[in-house]
Parts: sequence; structure tokens; C-alpha cells
Amino acid sequence: ITPQKFWGLQTLQFFPLWLAWQLQRSRPGFRPARMAGLCVAISAAGGAYYALESADPLALRKLHSVDRIWPASELAAATLADWRAVTDCPLKYVVGPAFPAGLVSVYSGLYPTVLEDGDARKSPWVDAQDLQDAGAIVISGPLYGDEPVPPGSHWMEVPAKQSEGGRARVQWNVRAPRADHCSRPRGP
Repeated sequence: ITPQKFWGLQTLQFFPLWLAWQLQRSRPGFRPARMAGLCVAISAAGGAYYALESADPLALRKLHSVDRIWPASELAAATLADWRAVTDCPLKYVVGPAFPAGLVSVYSGLYPTVLEDGDARKSPWVDAQDLQDAGAIVISGPLYGDEPVPPGSHWMEVPAKQSEGGRARVQWNVRAPRADHCSRPRGP
């Protein structure tokens, strides 16, 4: 088991306190003001290092964090554009696997509710009738291989593990809201 990547910041926050505690135990004459100064100095150095690492796009790619590698903004923009081509209604729901659906939710800036895998047990706060009335973006992926994209679906290529061929795709459909739900859906 390896610690998650986000544990690093919390470690940097508590390390100065641990170090000051150790110094206090080993050197009884060590003064609290010095401890506080040492804690501040170590926290500032650690925070500066973290900020520098986070600011460098090349360093972020080295982290292999999927949400930093996937084109999340582009995916959200494409799905939202397809939604807006169908209706003027606000997007309230994204249905699909938690990761790609969550990216669409967060990066769209609208934060629609995610119904994970279409399973109401995983998202019991989703009202099935409201979902039916409000419509949704239904997303699937990542999908590997060269199966044809179903008619009416849109898709985007996303990076994948080298063992999976280095690429995959995410595809989505727009399930239009009921005609009288908000404003009139666009189209013929």
C-alpha cells in the first residue's frame, strides 16, 4: 500500500510540529519562540516547494494523476456544447462512471449532480422523475479498442495506460429534457 499523492501537503503541515516536539524533548532549554520560528520556517519552505512543483505543468504530468492528464476542460466544454445544441434548459444531471462524469460536472462550472453508472443506489438523492424530466448527459468510458461509436454519440480521445494502448475514448449522448420541463428544446 502506498500513500496517496495528496498526503504530502498534510505531512508538510505536521512535520514542523513533530520536529519541534522532538527538539523540545531532546533539548529542554529549547524555547517556545524558537520552536514557533522553526515551525514557521519549515512550513514556509515546504509550502514554497509545493507551490513551485504545482506551478510547473511538466512536473504535474510526472505525477501521473489522471485528472491532470485528461483533457477535462475540453471534455466538459464539448459535452456542454452538445447539451446547449439540444436545449436551453440548465444541465442538472450527468450520468455515467464517477470519474468522467465527475470531470464533466466540475469542469463545466455548473456542478450538475452525478448519477454514478445510472445506479440510483449509488446516488439516492437523485429523484428519478426529475432526472427523466430534466434530461442528462449520459457518458461512458474510458473505452478501449476500436469499436464503432454508436449513432448519435459524440466522443473524445483521452490518454490511457500504455498497457491499454496509450489511448482510450469517452463517449456521450444528450438525453433531452421533457419538452415542457423548462424552455422549449431546440431542434426540428
